[in-house]
Amino acid sequence: MTLSSVPHVVIVAAAVLIFLGIPLSFYALSTRGQRRTTREIRAAAREHGWTWHRMRWTGDPTSFRINGQAATGEQWIMTSSQAGTNNQGWTVRIAIRFPALGGIQDFALEPRDSGPSATTIASAITPSLESSMARFSPMLAGKAEFFRDAREMPTGSAPFDAAYRVLTRPDLPHSPLTPALAARMLAWPEMAVQPHSVVAWRDAAGFAFQARLPRSPNWPAVSHVISVAEELASRMPPPTSSPPPSTFVDRVAAGLRISL
Repeated sequence: MTLSSVPHVVIVAAAVLIFLGIPLSFYALSTRGQRRTTREIRAAAREHGWTWHRMRWTGDPTSFRINGQAATGEQWIMTSSQAGTNNQGWTVRIAIRFPALGGIQDFALEPRDSGPSATTIASAITPSLESSMARFSPMLAGKAEFFRDAREMPTGSAPFDAAYRVLTRPDLPHSPLTPALAARMLAWPEMAVQPHSVVAWRDAAGFAFQARLPRSPNWPAVSHVISVAEELASRMPPPTSSPPPSTFVDRVAAGLRISL
């Protein structure tokens, strides 16, 4: 049989298999480990009675969302997604939010090496600029007010306090972070994907805790984020109610946060 005697459709089909089969096979092999890890996270979440979803709209096959509930009864929402390549040392963000704990911002946790602090930026905002911000976005103006007036409250864990700052409203009686909880945020399980850093805050959308990772998480990392976030959430004081979004910008921002 000569090549000229082979039907053209067979030749085209063979070429397609060669040119598409090789990259697809390489992709399947290179992502085999992550797909196995994703299945482990999904199975573990369902064993706990939580709801696991893949966030297909992101275009990232490793992105997912888990809807769960803490032992104390608070509902939470966790998402894991790629955070881009512009962040030094981390590319994936795991965020967990407790919507029922939302209120006026009274707490923030941030790394010390994250560049100019929000407190420094807020202190540079003039009264006239803050007034303009309040007309445009009362939510943003409220954040600026918090960071301008916030006080730093050390946890008592020297290694943690050297790496992070805990900011609270002046009238908050004590920091929600204990030395033991601060130590847990630094010492992750050996098998977990180790974080670059963590951040946390409370605002109108709820109480949020976020871990920044150098790669997609495994189940030990997801489990540790949930455990630490639930403990910190249980120690947060009751929220002070915040007014509903009154401007278009705030309504859009609130809608985006609720949908994630």
